[in-house]
Amino acid sequence: KNNTTGEDVAVKTEIFAVYDRDNFYIAGRVHEPGKAVFPPERVPRDGEIYSYDSIEVYLCTDQEGFDEAGVAKLDQHHIFMINARGEFYDAYKSTGDRHAERKVNFDVAYKVKPMGNGFQFEMALPHKAIHALVPEPGDFWYVNFYRNRPREDGSARYHAFAPTGL
Repeated sequence: KNNTTGEDVAVKTEIFAVYDRDNFYIAGRVHEPGKAVFPPERVPRDGEIYSYDSIEVYLCTDQEGFDEAGVAKLDQHHIFMINARGEFYDAYKSTGDRHAERKVNFDVAYKVKPMGNGFQFEMALPHKAIHALVPEPGDFWYVNFYRNRPREDGSARYHAFAPTGL
């Protein structure tokens, strides 16, 4: 369902998330009735996959020293993206930075598996690798998921779990 209007969506995307003491896990099924749109050539890690069919995850975690330094959780975020070819992008935007830093390569695990014209994906984000405190009962993190689906038929290009209005 469209989380803004409640109407059925034309193309389904399913996202699952869970955590344990070691990792934050994200998995999903990206359904696609037509042909997926890929970059014309293979893309290296942290390359421009967001202009093509892909999933984006924005994650604001609790981090060591934030409370003491007076840093708000929303002042920073991690970005993880993946497409059906398994091309991966990770970046981090910290307080005061205008743009996310692409030169970080977090030690995370990810996989993709074709599913018709779409794909399934899994990511394991170790708390230690992304410098996050292990969540305790009552803690919360902010997360948003985007599906990039560029089409020339005039349909929506970006689909967000929680639209930001930007």
